Amino acid sequence: MEQTNLKTDIESPKRPLLQTKLTLPRLRQNPVTRPRLLERLNTAVSPDGRIHPKLTLITGPAGYGKTTLASQWIAQMERPVAWLSLDANDNDEARFLAYLFAAIGTVREDVGEAALARLTTTYLYNETEAILTALLNDLALGDETAVVVLDDYHLITAPAVHDAVTFILQNMPVQLHLIITSRSEPPLPLALLRAQNGLNWIGSRDLRFTPDEAAQFLQQTMGLQLNHRQIEQLDEQVEGWVTGLQLIALALQESVSLPEAFSGSQRYLVDYLADQVLSRQPAEIQEFLLQTAVLTQFNASLCQAITGQPSQQLLEQIEAANLFLIPLDAARRWYRYHHLFGDFLHGRLQQQKSPDHIAHLHQQAARWYQQNDQPLIAVDHALAAADYDLAATLMETVARDVLMFGEGITLRQWVEALPEEQQTGSTRLTLFYIWSLIRTGEFRKAKQLLGAISDQLDSPLLWGEWSALRARIAMITGDTEINIKFSNKALSKLPDDQHMLRSEVAINLGFSHLQRAELDAARDAFAEAAQNSTHDPGLWAVMFATFYWGQTYERQAQLKEAFEIYERGLATAVSQQTNSAAIGYMHLGMGKLLYQWNRLGEAETHLRHALACAERSGDHKMLIYSRESLAQLLLTLDDWPAAESLVVALEQQIQANTISAFRADLALQRGDTRLVRQWADGLGIAIRDEPDKIQDLPGAYLLLAEFHIANRDYDAVLPVLDVLCEFAEARQSKSFSLRVSLLQALVQAKMGMMETAVPTFQQTLTQAEPGGYIRLFLDTPDPALHRLLHLAANNPVTAAYVRTILTHCDPEQAQPSPIIQPLSPREMEVLHHLAAGRSNREIANEMILSLNTIKAHTRRLYAKLDVNNRTQAVARARSLHLLD
Repeated sequence: MEQTNLKTDIESPKRPLLQTKLTLPRLRQNPVTRPRLLERLNTAVSPDGRIHPKLTLITGPAGYGKTTLASQWIAQMERPVAWLSLDANDNDEARFLAYLFAAIGTVREDVGEAALARLTTTYLYNETEAILTALLNDLALGDETAVVVLDDYHLITAPAVHDAVTFILQNMPVQLHLIITSRSEPPLPLALLRAQNGLNWIGSRDLRFTPDEAAQFLQQTMGLQLNHRQIEQLDEQVEGWVTGLQLIALALQESVSLPEAFSGSQRYLVDYLADQVLSRQPAEIQEFLLQTAVLTQFNASLCQAITGQPSQQLLEQIEAANLFLIPLDAARRWYRYHHLFGDFLHGRLQQQKSPDHIAHLHQQAARWYQQNDQPLIAVDHALAAADYDLAATLMETVARDVLMFGEGITLRQWVEALPEEQQTGSTRLTLFYIWSLIRTGEFRKAKQLLGAISDQLDSPLLWGEWSALRARIAMITGDTEINIKFSNKALSKLPDDQHMLRSEVAINLGFSHLQRAELDAARDAFAEAAQNSTHDPGLWAVMFATFYWGQTYERQAQLKEAFEIYERGLATAVSQQTNSAAIGYMHLGMGKLLYQWNRLGEAETHLRHALACAERSGDHKMLIYSRESLAQLLLTLDDWPAAESLVVALEQQIQANTISAFRADLALQRGDTRLVRQWADGLGIAIRDEPDKIQDLPGAYLLLAEFHIANRDYDAVLPVLDVLCEFAEARQSKSFSLRVSLLQALVQAKMGMMETAVPTFQQTLTQAEPGGYIRLFLDTPDPALHRLLHLAANNPVTAAYVRTILTHCDPEQAQPSPIIQPLSPREMEVLHHLAAGRSNREIANEMILSLNTIKAHTRRLYAKLDVNNRTQAVARARSLHLLD
């Protein structure tokens, strides 16, 4: 069968997609033109391409011409249309999405690549909204109108698929119009769409043939010569039902008498007329029709495989006789029966043939699909044939790829269709089944099955797969120790060619080590997952792992090493010649580090790239991180309106019902302490909370500490900072520790505790210098910090680093202020008294010291400031910001 594969230059499983599902059905010769309905459809897309309603819905019973009407409208349009014929298998959400993206890809080749890549990334298999967001954002980038048809939507029963279509309707760009044909009203937000004038609905009453349309159909299409009165009677008898008229026309062609008392029952008319029409066909045709009724679509080769006779001429003969044979491609190689006629044939097959004969037909179909590289369809026929050995063999062959495609529902349904004893007859198939149980949320049953087959593992692959499953369940249930144990075991057992599975295990292992603050082990795990670039379509798992690999270095304040990781990841993406939105993670990492180094122009470029990738892909984490980082940068650039728009988008994304922590943080930077107090009250935290609560919300309490520093409540802050310092040490987070120790030094300086503030600040500088931190200090614009920097400039160990920071504080100052020797706390106190204009005796009385002691302090103060009198000393101190 013709198929299309995912477009990718990367080695990965190829998802087989039936091209016939993506092909517009062929119109019959001399079709009935229906201008009144076509005009209704024309209102959806104007000649200049503008779209008004989001959805055109065509509903009506079987045989009312829904698909034909949509096909006619498309045929008269001067723009391409994406077509998707749905079937019951599309109730697997991942399969539905794959076909939807492939259908859109037939008219917009540039659309959906990011979304398609996500479908085959195992670690990110369950982010439907992100995948759809990627698709819709791609559509929104172009000017072209995209019309998408979902035909036979009544076959969709899965709530997840309905949710996906609802998401599309609620978020679709102005360039998109959706057409749905269905026998019944679909469970979509139709009332809301109607209220918004976003719905164009054509129902069964609209679809009924008028007498004029019935006349055109019977005379021109079916070639009958009937008078006006006869046509009106027939049309009235079937109530404008298109297929009913076709059946009647066929019956009249075969001289079949019509039921005198036809009551209008469609089922009765179909059975009677189809039986009469079928019985008048040659025996060869009758047998062919019955045997091929087991097929949902077919070509001559497939028909010959199950009937044992040449079939191309028979197919052409049946099509010429108007026996409800619908061509599915332009070359007329693939066909299907009209659904009503197919149902009739299938029922007649059940009546006339034995179960063994029908099973044989399915078995022959299964083997044909197997030989023609369509194992997914072969499984369905093998199950229908009750050939469970063949079905199980086929399942085992394709299960890994089916899981990679995200179709856990399909695999689970397959296995559960087997007899109970065969569901666990193959250890390998059972392991795949357990994956499908995990994917569909059946964790308890998955764990029970794992225990039941633990004594059947007789190869490294089976042991590795079993261990990977055990680790996954442990990760889901929050058992970090078990996850680490079995993840390591899985990586030691799994063969090297199990690329994506090894990558998934490594990512899980990396996060577990991060939770336990085992950074070296986490780094090794993420590094392994990041190497899988030739087997990861779209590089989602690779970029995700690379980002967190870099994060382990950032956590240890090794910013330069982290930057090299991100640069390497970006180079990998470039070498793969991919425009995957996953590279946004690399731009995000680089942008955050460039911001920290105060290279704001470069940082903004990367962060805007990251945000564009995040918006295009819909990736939740990337959206949060990029919005936060870019908003902080814009605030630094004094563009609060632009920053606030990002904050609003962020709060909508995370569905914040109260003030978000990020908004509170930016508010504090802008001096809005009132908003920060509201945030803290809403969160239910206070500066004197217990240590356990503080360690549960370290980021929140750090912000709360900054708030209390701004309000000069220093005594209450130091105990909280001590707890946060212990937390940072326990978590091996030097990056967090730097922020805490900086605040500790700042508070100590503000409290006049210079003998402890200076060493604390010196330690902060020593730890920050290897990473080249700049914004850490610039984002704390406090006079006390400036004073500490000038004092630290006397220490030869960090003098060069401090000069760099001071230069960034004042870019116009080529050289920072001349170095002075650090002032002691007593000398600082004397300096403040001098600045206040007090005499030496007044200072002595205030400080309860002797006059000679004050004079000694003053002499040393003058020497350190390189001045000769108190006026010069005060002026010099002010120039050094020592009195701010």
